[in-house]
Amino acid sequence: MENEIKPENGQPADERPEYNGRNLEEAISLAEHRLKLPREKFNYEIVTEKTRLFGLKGKEIVIRAWAKDEDADDSAERFLARFLTHFPLELSYQVKKRQDIIFIVFDGPDKTILLRNDGSLLLAIQHVLNKVSPIKVQVDCESYRKRKEKKLREYAQRVAQQVSD
Repeated sequence: MENEIKPENGQPADERPEYNGRNLEEAISLAEHRLKLPREKFNYEIVTEKTRLFGLKGKEIVIRAWAKDEDADDSAERFLARFLTHFPLELSYQVKKRQDIIFIVFDGPDKTILLRNDGSLLLAIQHVLNKVSPIKVQVDCESYRKRKEKKLREYAQRVAQQVSD
């Protein structure tokens, strides 16, 4: 079938192995054991969550699990490189990977365009990258995030002061 949705490893969704347990943790543990992979090395989706005998015998949960694609770490970078070729912006970026998050910091002559309208373009790029990548992506430009956090903290302190007065 041409329009068949395939996961990272190319296996059709309905052909992935299923694992069941009394709760999510038990089903994930079973998948870890059968796949012989640690939790961080596979993805899963919940297929069904049902109660047995009207809830008197407890719950049962069924998940599908599959090994993560080893190239998945680079999917955000590859997408961003292709994405930026379609825009007439002079931007460069640095990518840093730490644990389970990818940080992308933009720079270049057109970086201020990303920050217009309260950083809406920067946040839109982050949203798209998070949809493409299985790993969380966080983008920044000219310490935008730190400035926003500082403003939010100051606002919260002002409101707290007004409430206490």
